[in-house]
Amino acid sequence: MTDLEEKLNLTEDEIDSSGTDIVLATVTGITENGVQIVLDGDEGSEKEYKVNAMQMFAVNDRVKVHRNSGTYLIEYVIGAPMARYPIPSGGSDGQVLMKNGSNDYSIQWGDAHGIPSGGSQGQALVKSSNNNYAVEWATVTGVPSGGTTGQVLAKSSDSNYALQWADTHYIPASGDDGQVLTKDGATDYAVKWAAVPHELPTAGNDGEFLVKDGSSNYSVKWASNPIPAGGSDGQVLTKDGTNDFAVKWANVPHELPSGGTQGQVLLKSSNNDYAVEWATKGFVPTGGAQGQVLAKTSAQNYELTWSTIKGLPSGGSSGQFLKKSSGTDYAVEWATLPNDLPTGGTQGQVLKKTSSTNYAVEWGNAPSPSALTNGSYTVTCASNGFLYPSSGNICLGSSSYRWNGCYIGGAMNFGTSYGSTLGFFGTTPQSKQSVSSSATLATLIQALNKYGLV
Repeated sequence: MTDLEEKLNLTEDEIDSSGTDIVLATVTGITENGVQIVLDGDEGSEKEYKVNAMQMFAVNDRVKVHRNSGTYLIEYVIGAPMARYPIPSGGSDGQVLMKNGSNDYSIQWGDAHGIPSGGSQGQALVKSSNNNYAVEWATVTGVPSGGTTGQVLAKSSDSNYALQWADTHYIPASGDDGQVLTKDGATDYAVKWAAVPHELPTAGNDGEFLVKDGSSNYSVKWASNPIPAGGSDGQVLTKDGTNDFAVKWANVPHELPSGGTQGQVLLKSSNNDYAVEWATKGFVPTGGAQGQVLAKTSAQNYELTWSTIKGLPSGGSSGQFLKKSSGTDYAVEWATLPNDLPTGGTQGQVLKKTSSTNYAVEWGNAPSPSALTNGSYTVTCASNGFLYPSSGNICLGSSSYRWNGCYIGGAMNFGTSYGSTLGFFGTTPQSKQSVSSSATLATLIQALNKYGLV
């Protein structure tokens, strides 16, 4: 016996001696056959107990338990007044209770779709709009007055409810058995009795069909069922050769693929004919917020998602530029250019470093070079006014490119060692000539001639 059953099994004397005359429990479960409960301090039981059918119970309800004839009944819910009143609160004057969803006992206050007020004698209810239950009182366009015996109501124009009394277009008298009504001229409603112009052919067997019998109008004959026998569930009729009406039962050649989920579409799965599959690719995804754009989520085709535009940051002042604010993608901020050109300067000046600090520059005149360098050859202009070559192989001009003029003031020494040669005016350079102090004029002229001076 469980703790609950032991407590519920108390005799009336035991209940009186325990100082209480009711037993309370808490609902732990609700089934089709009853409810499950647990007493305070107990672990509960899976057993189901019958309840007061006029009461509404829910899990965690506090209830009074009553023992009767060896079993136990759940009498009623303990709680605040009107907490389980079946009629919902609220509502306005004239409203009625109506279903609120498909759940049992789910009701709400709502406006009744009844007969509108007003209206006058003879009026009828007509639709006032396409909305549900939208009706109003209106005068119905009824039967026109007048008319004679035998006349019928006919349309007098294309307007709604436009009617008039008119003579009927009667069936003509006489006619023979089996004849039919045919047109008798171009006049409206002019008909006459006549033999059937295109009768069915005679004979024919049970189950046969009418088929064309040649190219003449109305030429038909009875023929066997054109639908072939056999076939299985789901098959369709397909051509069986090039003969007219030659068909056979066959499976659908290009059926829709199985599976797929709501909202998917058929996309080509390969370049093969009829190769399709259910897919969600290539369409705008759901969701997204105002101002967002579609962005790729991967390198796969059609993989898209809604994303916020990686746009320009707010703020900034005139002349500023965008620079990275961190290593994160798209992280930028407005900033002042750190290495702007200095103001001022005159034409021809260049930027010169003012210190070793980054971007420390100023406008200034280009310094004059103290040396000319080309590869391993250098000609240096010393502070004493001398030009020094870096080696003895540097020449001024060549036999193809000569100096056009040379103006020399003061003494000049040509050659620095024995074997140096000298030539003027395009003559072949000659080595140094030795002339004694007793040389004749002819000898001097001969020497000058070698250098190209005379």
